[in-house]
Amino acid sequence: MSMDKTSLSKNNKYKKAVLWWLLCLIGLFILFVCIYFLAWGMMMQPKPSYQPEHSIREKQFFSDLEEKEGWTGADRYIYNVDKEGKSLFQNQIRLDKNYAYMFTIEIEDSSTFYSLPANVEDTIALHLYNNVLEKSPKLQKIVVVFSYEEILNERASMGHGLTAEYEIRGKKLVKLKRIKE
Repeated sequence: MSMDKTSLSKNNKYKKAVLWWLLCLIGLFILFVCIYFLAWGMMMQPKPSYQPEHSIREKQFFSDLEEKEGWTGADRYIYNVDKEGKSLFQNQIRLDKNYAYMFTIEIEDSSTFYSLPANVEDTIALHLYNNVLEKSPKLQKIVVVFSYEEILNERASMGHGLTAEYEIRGKKLVKLKRIKE
Protein backbone atom coordinates (compact mmCIF):
# COMPACT_ATOMS: atom_id res chain seq x y z
CA MET A 1 0.00 0.00 0.00
CA SER A 2 2.75 2.36 0.68
CA MET A 3 3.94 1.96 -2.89
CA ASP A 4 0.58 2.93 -4.25
CA LYS A 5 0.55 6.07 -2.13
CA THR A 6 3.97 7.16 -3.31
CA SER A 7 3.11 6.51 -6.93
CA LEU A 8 -0.15 8.44 -6.51
CA SER A 9 1.60 11.34 -4.82
CA LYS A 10 4.31 11.37 -7.53
CA ASN A 11 1.60 11.25 -10.18
CA ASN A 12 -0.22 14.10 -8.44
CA LYS A 13 2.97 16.18 -8.23
CA TYR A 14 3.65 15.50 -11.89
CA LYS A 15 0.12 16.61 -12.85
CA LYS A 16 0.45 19.74 -10.72
CA ALA A 17 3.80 20.65 -12.32
CA VAL A 18 2.42 20.11 -15.84
CA LEU A 19 -0.67 22.14 -14.98
CA TRP A 20 1.47 24.92 -13.49
CA TRP A 21 3.69 25.09 -16.62
CA LEU A 22 0.64 25.00 -18.85
CA LEU A 23 -0.94 27.91 -16.95
CA CYS A 24 2.34 29.88 -17.15
CA LEU A 25 2.51 29.34 -20.91
CA ILE A 26 -1.12 30.39 -21.36
CA GLY A 27 -0.49 33.47 -19.21
CA LEU A 28 2.60 34.41 -21.24
CA PHE A 29 0.68 33.90 -24.48
CA ILE A 30 -2.17 36.15 -23.28
CA LEU A 31 0.35 38.76 -22.11
CA PHE A 32 2.15 38.65 -25.48
CA VAL A 33 -1.11 39.00 -27.42
CA CYS A 34 -2.24 41.94 -25.27
CA ILE A 35 1.09 43.75 -25.63
CA TYR A 36 1.18 43.05 -29.37
CA PHE A 37 -2.29 44.48 -29.98
CA LEU A 38 -1.67 47.42 -27.67
CA ALA A 39 1.52 48.29 -29.58
CA TRP A 40 -0.25 47.80 -32.92
CA GLY A 41 -3.09 50.06 -31.78
CA MET A 42 -0.66 52.76 -30.71
CA MET A 43 1.08 52.65 -34.09
CA MET A 44 -2.24 53.07 -35.87
CA GLN A 45 -3.08 56.29 -34.03
CA PRO A 46 -2.96 59.39 -36.23
CA LYS A 47 0.29 61.29 -35.94
CA PRO A 48 -0.04 64.74 -34.42
CA SER A 49 0.95 67.74 -36.47
CA TYR A 50 4.31 68.89 -35.24
CA GLN A 51 3.79 72.37 -36.66
CA PRO A 52 2.54 74.99 -34.23
CA GLU A 53 -0.88 76.43 -34.97
CA HIS A 54 -1.00 79.54 -37.13
CA SER A 55 -1.10 82.78 -35.18
CA ILE A 56 -3.87 85.31 -35.78
CA ARG A 57 -1.39 87.53 -37.65
CA GLU A 58 -0.31 84.64 -39.86
CA LYS A 59 -3.90 83.73 -40.69
CA GLN A 60 -4.70 87.34 -41.57
CA PHE A 61 -1.55 87.76 -43.68
CA PHE A 62 -2.15 84.48 -45.54
CA SER A 63 -5.78 85.33 -46.28
CA ASP A 64 -4.75 88.80 -47.52
CA LEU A 65 -2.24 87.23 -49.92
CA GLU A 66 -4.71 84.62 -51.15
CA GLU A 67 -7.12 87.42 -52.09
CA LYS A 68 -4.65 88.46 -54.80
CA GLU A 69 -5.62 87.07 -58.17
CA GLY A 70 -3.78 83.83 -58.98
CA TRP A 71 -2.22 83.36 -55.52
CA THR A 72 -3.37 80.30 -53.53
CA GLY A 73 -2.26 77.92 -50.82
CA ALA A 74 -0.27 80.28 -48.60
CA ASP A 75 1.30 78.29 -45.80
CA ARG A 76 4.36 78.05 -43.63
CA TYR A 77 6.69 75.41 -42.29
CA ILE A 78 8.79 75.94 -39.17
CA TYR A 79 11.85 73.82 -38.37
CA ASN A 80 14.65 74.01 -35.81
CA VAL A 81 18.17 74.84 -37.00
CA ASP A 82 21.64 74.59 -35.52
CA LYS A 83 24.10 77.48 -35.14
CA GLU A 84 25.13 77.23 -38.81
CA GLY A 85 21.50 77.41 -39.92
CA LYS A 86 21.26 73.76 -40.98
CA SER A 87 18.03 71.91 -40.34
CA LEU A 88 17.75 69.69 -37.28
CA PHE A 89 15.44 66.85 -38.16
CA GLN A 90 13.29 66.72 -35.05
CA ASN A 91 9.76 65.53 -34.54
CA GLN A 92 8.83 68.41 -32.30
CA ILE A 93 9.33 72.10 -33.07
CA ARG A 94 10.78 74.12 -30.23
CA LEU A 95 10.23 77.86 -30.60
CA ASP A 96 12.49 78.50 -27.60
CA LYS A 97 15.41 77.15 -29.71
CA ASN A 98 16.82 78.56 -32.95
CA TYR A 99 14.39 78.04 -35.81
CA ALA A 100 13.77 78.83 -39.48
CA TYR A 101 10.51 79.96 -41.06
CA MET A 102 9.62 78.80 -44.58
CA PHE A 103 6.76 80.62 -46.29
CA THR A 104 5.24 79.00 -49.40
CA ILE A 105 2.60 80.16 -51.83
CA GLU A 106 1.30 78.56 -55.00
CA ILE A 107 0.75 80.56 -58.17
CA GLU A 108 -2.11 79.36 -60.38
CA ASP A 109 -0.94 80.37 -63.86
CA SER A 110 2.17 81.27 -65.81
CA SER A 111 1.19 84.86 -66.52
CA THR A 112 0.89 85.57 -62.79
CA PHE A 113 4.14 83.72 -62.02
CA TYR A 114 6.21 85.45 -64.69
CA SER A 115 4.74 88.88 -63.91
CA LEU A 116 5.51 88.81 -60.19
CA PRO A 117 6.72 92.25 -59.11
CA ALA A 118 10.48 92.69 -58.84
CA ASN A 119 11.73 91.71 -55.39
CA VAL A 120 8.26 90.73 -54.18
CA GLU A 121 9.98 88.12 -52.02
CA ASP A 122 11.89 90.91 -50.20
CA THR A 123 8.64 92.68 -49.38
CA ILE A 124 7.07 89.48 -48.05
CA ALA A 125 10.15 88.53 -46.00
CA LEU A 126 10.35 92.01 -44.45
CA HIS A 127 6.65 92.00 -43.62
CA LEU A 128 6.92 88.53 -42.09
CA TYR A 129 9.96 89.51 -40.02
CA ASN A 130 8.73 92.90 -38.81
CA ASN A 131 4.98 92.42 -38.43
CA VAL A 132 3.98 88.76 -38.40
CA LEU A 133 6.91 87.22 -36.50
CA GLU A 134 7.65 90.43 -34.58
CA LYS A 135 11.45 90.07 -34.81
CA SER A 136 11.51 86.90 -32.74
CA PRO A 137 14.96 86.56 -31.09
CA LYS A 138 15.22 82.82 -31.88
CA LEU A 139 14.37 83.25 -35.57
CA GLN A 140 17.52 82.55 -37.62
CA LYS A 141 16.32 82.23 -41.20
CA ILE A 142 13.36 83.06 -43.45
CA VAL A 143 12.77 81.25 -46.74
CA VAL A 144 10.15 82.53 -49.20
CA VAL A 145 9.01 80.10 -51.92
CA PHE A 146 6.71 80.81 -54.88
CA SER A 147 5.74 77.74 -56.88
CA TYR A 148 3.89 77.23 -60.12
CA GLU A 149 3.11 73.89 -61.77
CA GLU A 150 2.73 73.97 -65.53
CA ILE A 151 0.57 71.16 -66.93
CA LEU A 152 2.13 69.99 -70.21
CA ASN A 153 -0.36 67.22 -71.00
CA GLU A 154 -2.43 64.58 -69.20
CA ARG A 155 0.60 62.78 -67.86
CA ALA A 156 3.26 65.43 -67.58
CA SER A 157 3.80 68.63 -65.70
CA MET A 158 6.74 70.86 -64.97
CA GLY A 159 7.34 72.79 -61.78
CA HIS A 160 8.67 76.33 -61.65
CA GLY A 161 9.79 78.09 -58.52
CA LEU A 162 11.19 81.25 -57.06
CA THR A 163 13.04 80.77 -53.79
CA ALA A 164 14.67 83.45 -51.70
CA GLU A 165 16.60 82.78 -48.52
CA TYR A 166 17.26 85.34 -45.79
CA GLU A 167 19.35 85.23 -42.65
CA ILE A 168 18.85 87.30 -39.53
CA ARG A 169 22.07 89.00 -38.45
CA GLY A 170 21.66 91.06 -35.35
CA LYS A 171 18.25 92.59 -35.97
CA LYS A 172 18.69 92.90 -39.74
CA LEU A 173 17.36 90.71 -42.49
CA VAL A 174 20.10 89.81 -45.00
CA LYS A 175 19.31 88.19 -48.36
CA LEU A 176 21.53 85.17 -48.96
CA LYS A 177 20.30 83.90 -52.31
CA ARG A 178 17.54 84.08 -54.87
CA ILE A 179 16.87 81.19 -57.23
CA LYS A 180 14.34 81.28 -60.06
CA GLU A 181 13.75 78.01 -61.88
